Amino acid sequence: MLGRAGVEASLLCNGIGSDTDCSGGAASWETAGGMIMVAAHKRGLFCDLYPRMVSEKNTAMQHMLLHRIPADCCLQRDILGIYGDAPAAYQYIYEQPDFRSRLSAGQALPIVDYIDCLSHDRPCPLRNGSGSRIIGWPCQDFSVAGNQLMLEGPQTPVAISVGRKAQASPVPLACVECTSKMPLSLPSDCFGPRYVDWAPFYSAPADVNCDFIRRDRHP
Repeated sequence: MLGRAGVEASLLCNGIGSDTDCSGGAASWETAGGMIMVAAHKRGLFCDLYPRMVSEKNTAMQHMLLHRIPADCCLQRDILGIYGDAPAAYQYIYEQPDFRSRLSAGQALPIVDYIDCLSHDRPCPLRNGSGSRIIGWPCQDFSVAGNQLMLEGPQTPVAISVGRKAQASPVPLACVECTSKMPLSLPSDCFGPRYVDWAPFYSAPADVNCDFIRRDRHP
């Protein structure tokens, strides 16, 4: 989902780069980043997506990213680390009885000013002045190949923490990459009123010259 008004509002030509949450080993960064570039180029704009910060929980993906991202890009271990104690924050948010209660709990928790950075082996500022945010929300709760628990699924605290970070460190443009089964209300709920005019954009494997797939997919 792409906040299309943000493209025209920010121009993204000031050399301020991008912030990527739940990177999927840079898959969301590259896929959603391509969507942003297409939207910008159609308006005759230059789009700077130089990576400033990436969050990734998977240790194998972290190792791969350390060899792919620029040396000055921060690598955060876990997006829930914005609350300080990531496991405790996850447990507190997820133990709430329903999605609305989890959302309220995640938005009410205080967040830190510095995060543990794997790239530089020291705490780095959470707010880095990026001009865009690219989010690859985990799809297990929504995908036909996942648990299909939707907003009651175990990945809900991840989505909520991404939104909490976006509220604390606002950017003019946000792009969410996920399966088409993701509820379209989720970004608006998690990101809040600072982020408006979300516009869905659907892409099939053939759109990126990848006609072969590992399993049958259903609309």
